[in-house]
Amino acid sequence: MAFPVEISYKDVPHSDRLERLIREEATKLERYYSRIVSGRVLIEHVHHRAPFHARVELSVPGEELVARRSEKSETFMTEELAIHNAFKVVKRQLLDYVDRLKS
Repeated sequence: MAFPVEISYKDVPHSDRLERLIREEATKLERYYSRIVSGRVLIEHVHHRAPFHARVELSVPGEELVARRSEKSETFMTEELAIHNAFKVVKRQLLDYVDRLKS
């Protein structure tokens, strides 16, 4: 992975397993755009029925892409599902960004 990724945990213990998953997901994004400047990921336990939320921020030239939902943030039963979903959302934003660059 060519760009740095900062990983933060809120009310979730640090996990090498989650860190590996996040870095794997971040590396996959480079297939779509190789000039990502940096990334930040927050995994948090939100104490609701489905307790985990992930937020992914990517810095690309001229923009900040953020995977977030509405005010009522989407939560998941496992950290892994939250991470996969957040990266899916930011991947879509990255593809839209790349399309805008081409036009």
